[in-house]
Amino acid sequence: WMLPHLHNRPTSLVRAPDGIDRERFFQKHSAALKLQGITQLDPSLDPGHPSLLAINSAEALVGAVQMGTVEFHTWNA
Repeated sequence: WMLPHLHNRPTSLVRAPDGIDRERFFQKHSAALKLQGITQLDPSLDPGHPSLLAINSAEALVGAVQMGTVEFHTWNA
C-alpha cells in the first residue's frame, strides 16, 4: 500500500536503529545508505549535497525498515 506513495519521490527517513526509545536521526541523502532497490535521484534536486533517495521497490522498503526506519517522509511537491 505504501509503495505507490513513495515511487520516484524524494524520501527522507527517520531511523531508530537501537529502538524507538533510543536516539533517532533523520536521513535524506543516500550516499552512505547501500540498500538494493534504493534509487539515487538527480543531484540537481538538492544542489551541493549528495543525491536524495527514493524507495521504489518492496525490497528497498523492507531493507529500510530492517535498518531501523520508523518514519518515511516524502516531498509533497
